[in-house]
Amino acid sequence: MLGRLGNASLEKLAGKSWLSDRVHQWGRAVSQVTFSSLRAVLLLTVASFALAQPSIAAPLEDGAAAYASGDFNRALQILRPLAEEGNADAQFMLGMMYHNGEGVPRSNLHAYVWFSLSMSNSDATSQDFHDAVQALNMTERAMTGADIEIGREMAYRCQAQHYKDCN
Repeated sequence: MLGRLGNASLEKLAGKSWLSDRVHQWGRAVSQVTFSSLRAVLLLTVASFALAQPSIAAPLEDGAAAYASGDFNRALQILRPLAEEGNADAQFMLGMMYHNGEGVPRSNLHAYVWFSLSMSNSDATSQDFHDAVQALNMTERAMTGADIEIGREMAYRCQAQHYKDCN
């Protein structure tokens, strides 16, 4: 993990208070999730992707670094194409951006869609899958039943269209 991401990138991701600030903004929806577990989710997501698919690891690392530095527009430019290629880790991070309103309008509906897609593109026995399930459940708690049904339909349509026009 350190070899692929580098110590500086890990320190940037792990040491930022941006995640702590975002946890407070999430309010009741994340009251049961700790700061450490969310930071671990982000680090594990980036690290597991870097190890699993080295050919695309550099753009994902760049997107994660842009996100960690607060350059959400740059993170979006890097992560959206990866998410539209079916990259589960980029989809997860895009879900986080929508959930927090970072570089995009805050939208539980769009966060739900991207978390759903991340979950469907992860191995069901992997930590990435469980992280996506946790994020999806966290997002569902802030949604109505009708919104969840719309989110399911949007995720299905997005996947059927090979991740194009997912918004």
